[in-house]
Amino acid sequence: MDYKEKETQTAPNISANILKQMIASLDTIPEDLLESMETIKNSQNMDDWSYLIKRCASQFGSTFVVIDAMDECRDYRTRNQMLNLLSSIRGQHQKILITSRQKPPKGINIESIMIEANDSDVETYIRSTLEQTEIKPQIRDQIVSKIVGSAQKM
Repeated sequence: MDYKEKETQTAPNISANILKQMIASLDTIPEDLLESMETIKNSQNMDDWSYLIKRCASQFGSTFVVIDAMDECRDYRTRNQMLNLLSSIRGQHQKILITSRQKPPKGINIESIMIEANDSDVETYIRSTLEQTEIKPQIRDQIVSKIVGSAQKM
């Protein structure tokens, strides 16, 4: 997700992008899939998008869908629609990876692993990066302190 494009990141638009990327990998698009896409292309109904994505995914031996920064979806409703869609297409041959700074909402059947940045790791990285500059040590310390304090385990 791109926080700069929140207004265009509706669940149907995100779904259309997933479908578009899958279709780009096909040598030929089955006629029935083309017909369904034509019928559904402007749909706001997430069941329609789920059907299309599942139908397209059936053309592959396995499918991996990666959504980065789900927390940057435009609103709670969009996040829930996308989580429900992704949950509905997940299967034996469809694997889903979602990154987010937020835990999934209750009621969404999704496995999650919390990964948090360790303050000392952030500090080590910032210090090693700043050592390559000509910034005075006292100012480096202030920069490190500010960044580590703001990182909040991200």
